[in-house]
This record gives sequence, structure tokens and C-alpha cells, in this order.
Amino acid sequence: MSQPQRQPHTTEPALSARPESDLRVRFTLTDGLRNLLARPANSFGWVGVGTLRFANQGVWVRAPRRAWLGLQGHPRFISVFEIREVYREGSAVRVDLRASDSQRPFFWCWAEDAAAAATLVRFLAAKRSIEFEDAAPHPVRTGPGPAGAP
Repeated sequence: MSQPQRQPHTTEPALSARPESDLRVRFTLTDGLRNLLARPANSFGWVGVGTLRFANQGVWVRAPRRAWLGLQGHPRFISVFEIREVYREGSAVRVDLRASDSQRPFFWCWAEDAAAAATLVRFLAAKRSIEFEDAAPHPVRTGPGPAGAP
């Protein structure tokens, strides 16, 4: 009689635990024409309203990007393994990504409310996340954040 084969046990987090869903966010603090003149609060040039689509292996970011001929949209996939840390204050969320060079890619986004931002943080599944329920009334820094603070 043969022995039953044992399957190897993995300690990796279950990526399938993340439901596929969309979350509408803003990539700039203000709306309207100010988006064309203001410096984006991210490394990717995303402005205005966009969508984050959470999937098993990461998140698809669909957002307008400022270009010479107006706004253009190019979706970008961010793997869960690229996410270094997530920081939330109220409805504002900052995502810092890993990079092989000296640049530290990041983006800020604003959810509809603090509950939606907390959901966004949970779906991003970073190994390190910092959350504050009340947002402090200060301007958003566009440089290195909590992880890259000098």
C-alpha cells in the first residue's frame, strides 16, 4: 500500500484573499484647472480622478497623466511585491514603492472618506502600514515620505 503524498506547505500570504474591486480616488488635492498647473503629488504625474482596481497579484492604476497635449491615460500595474509601505491620514493615502535605483517612487491619493481609505490600505496589503484616523491640516509633501524621510 502506498503512502499518500504530502503537498509542500507555503507561508506566503494568500493573494486570492483580495477581492477584485474598484475604488475611485483623486490623485490631486484639488479639482479642475488647477490640476494642469499644480505639481502632481506623485512620481508618475497622475492628476485628477482615477480608479484603483485591486486584483490578486496587485493593483491596476488608471489615472490621467499630464502630457504636452493635455491629459492622457495609461494604466499601470503595481505588484504587491513593489509596495514597500502605506501611510494613511484620514482619507489621504500615500503609497511608497520599492525601486532598484536611488529614486523612491510614490503616490498620494484621496479616497471619498476615511473608511474608503482604510479599505484601500487593507487591499494594498503592505508589510508596513501606518494609519491615523484624523487628517492633520497641513500641506501634502511631494518628496520622500515616512519611509524615506531624511
